Amino acid sequence: MNERQFSNPGCASSTVFIVDDDAAVRSALSMLVHSCGWKPRPCASAEEFLECYTRQGRGCLVLDLQMPGMTGADLMDILADLDLQLPVIVITAHADHAMADRARASGALAVIGKPFRDDELLGWIETALTRSAPAGEAD
Repeated sequence: MNERQFSNPGCASSTVFIVDDDAAVRSALSMLVHSCGWKPRPCASAEEFLECYTRQGRGCLVLDLQMPGMTGADLMDILADLDLQLPVIVITAHADHAMADRARASGALAVIGKPFRDDELLGWIETALTRSAPAGEAD
């Protein structure tokens, strides 16, 4: 496999939370993330993510917007209400300008339409992880 070079060595031990209701997407993204040396943490729903997330360590969230139950937008609102400073990369098959603007206004670092290129997503993940500070490192 092709090992990605990190500009920030601390990123190599980071967790990438993948929240998508599509099992095939979770599996493919988990393998991609793992191939770069990051730790994937797939979740089938926003609710599952909220149950497993802890503020420990460096990480980011790759989040689908269109999911049954709690949507990705709903989860972003909860993260903001809880003041969780986890960088979010939105992936969606239903991208439009209004949705993308709302996601960015809610704190999304990037909004990427499905299908997307692996290198595009990996670049955003690396950017997000570089901006993510483990507990104790933030101002």
